[in-house]
Amino acid sequence: MRRRPSRSLLALASAGLVLVLASFAWFIPYLTRERETVSAVAVPPPFFSLESIGLGPGDEACLGEVAFDTDSEVVELTALEAKRTGPPLEVVAEGEGYSARATIEGGYERPALLRAPIEPPERSVIGTLCVQNRGDRGVGLLATSDARTNVVRSVTTVEGEELALDLSVRFLAADSGSVLDRAGEMLDHASAFKPALLGTPLLWVVFLLVAVGIAGGALYSVGSSFRGSD
Repeated sequence: MRRRPSRSLLALASAGLVLVLASFAWFIPYLTRERETVSAVAVPPPFFSLESIGLGPGDEACLGEVAFDTDSEVVELTALEAKRTGPPLEVVAEGEGYSARATIEGGYERPALLRAPIEPPERSVIGTLCVQNRGDRGVGLLATSDARTNVVRSVTTVEGEELALDLSVRFLAADSGSVLDRAGEMLDHASAFKPALLGTPLLWVVFLLVAVGIAGGALYSVGSSFRGSD
């Protein structure tokens, strides 16, 4: 008489089928969906409360120890709500062997996401990002004092005076793309400012081991839960 498959084997097969279906239903579309490409987040936006750094006419805020990557092509800031339209701003990015500047035109309604296209560096560098108010009225830029930003190296100053707040800044790539399209670049970003031991080839190995380990661990757990009852 043919032996019936054990409950653990059936559970493993069912779990494997669920993983495959989940990959097609969610994970693969997630990897292939076109989306705005974030190059880097110098300081993330706040989780708990909106805070701002006020810049009067002529004032300049600078964020130090900022990582500029080769696809850091757009600087994104957030101007907070105000009754009047916003003033023009000048954005200057500088690092070792690297300098770029851009202007954000005035007259924008607030609140607003402000984006300034800049020339990215030829190689990844650490430097300073400065934003100067070139208008005749003040502007409040989104900032954060969240504890999670304490691990960020960047320090914000206004007119040379160090603040307890951190200016919230993102860098975007000019072109959109899927996670799958940009997987290599994402791993390059992760290794750009790390020692050679953590270079991209090693990160690819770690990425694959984690992916296989998660799937294998899930299947093993399901099978183990039924093994004792067979």
